[in-house]
Amino acid sequence: MRKTAAKKRPKRYGSPRSTHNYKSARRLLAESGRGMKPFHASTRIGRALRSFARDLREQLGGDVTRAQEALIEQATRVQFLLWVVDSYIAESGSVVNKRKRTLFPIVRERQSLADSLTRTLTALGLERRARPTEGLQAYLARVAAQGEAAAEAAENG
Repeated sequence: MRKTAAKKRPKRYGSPRSTHNYKSARRLLAESGRGMKPFHASTRIGRALRSFARDLREQLGGDVTRAQEALIEQATRVQFLLWVVDSYIAESGSVVNKRKRTLFPIVRERQSLADSLTRTLTALGLERRARPTEGLQAYLARVAAQGEAAAEAAENG
């Protein structure tokens, strides 16, 4: 029995380190099935995404339905993908294939992501909504009840 020699792999040229955020973005997206948990507030991108989602909730009046919350999470994920694609395009230098005189496919994919974000935001409603406010009588009753509770707490002290 003769042993067969293992095929040699061709030598790779270039830098062995990662020059893009593909692996970290892929890991985050794989974990993103659990809602906003993978976007940790300890990272800059996590803080930016949470701020984006918080702003959307505030523009919808603060109290959102489950359907609106799902759309907010979807819009946040698409926004994350747009940021990753935009940073890749910015690092690549050119968006045009000079030999073929066409745009690279990543530019078309970026445009489809932007259209998806626009459709999601349209479904949420683009107009700003005011938070529901209580009437004057309800406000005065609440303040009076708080004052009475504070007075009782001071007496019982």
